[in-house]
Amino acid sequence: DDRQLLPSNLQSAVQALKESELFYDKMGSTFVNYIIDMKESELNRYLAFTKENQIEDYENVVTDWEHREYFEIF
Repeated sequence: DDRQLLPSNLQSAVQALKESELFYDKMGSTFVNYIIDMKESELNRYLAFTKENQIEDYENVVTDWEHREYFEIF
């Protein structure tokens, strides 16, 4: 089976998008670069929160930042 696994976190997903010729070809560099910039900003805010709050196991817990960032929308 030569199918690649999907990225398991936002940082890996952004990196995969940066390396994807398919997305750049089909969606255009302006759109893809905008999404990358937006998601890198999101990731940087999250990492700053985890560092500031000394959350070492942040990949295995749902943080207050995530609750505020994502759940308030709903």
